[in-house]
Amino acid sequence: MLFLLLACTPDLPTLEQANGQLSISGETQVASGEVPLSQQGLKEVEALGALRVGQVWTYKTRPGEEASRLTVLRLEQHPVQGGYVHISLDGLHIPNPADPEKKEMEGAGHLPFSQSAVESSVIAVESTGAEISAESMEGYQTWRAAFDAGQAGVFSSDVASGVDAMQAMMAPR
Repeated sequence: MLFLLLACTPDLPTLEQANGQLSISGETQVASGEVPLSQQGLKEVEALGALRVGQVWTYKTRPGEEASRLTVLRLEQHPVQGGYVHISLDGLHIPNPADPEKKEMEGAGHLPFSQSAVESSVIAVESTGAEISAESMEGYQTWRAAFDAGQAGVFSSDVASGVDAMQAMMAPR
């Protein structure tokens, strides 16, 4: 599984550079006297609209990944930016340059998205009560530490565009 840390650092391309149609919300700089978004408090919630933890959804996938499914891992409410939806994906076909033995990565263990991005992507609930793996929650904890430090955000694009950006960021340079 892939755990993608969305960090805003000079060494990494921004998601906007990786895919012109994608943006990331979060903060890279804070004006003097402003409280960083990460310090304004995320609150875990049971539901965001129709989304619930443990749901497995069909979604608007990239071509060739129609069997991919989205699982809701965690839901949070940000007092300024709104809902954050933490998901995992399976059934992906992403070239894996880091592992010559495995030609493709087939999933992503944790990806953070805005509520509106996920709501615009999902089609139908396929099942409920999915088990959330410890591995996926490790990815969440890594993201959360970076978010609290003001170094990570969430995808604000649709899920398929987020996967495109993830693939572009992993491509050899």
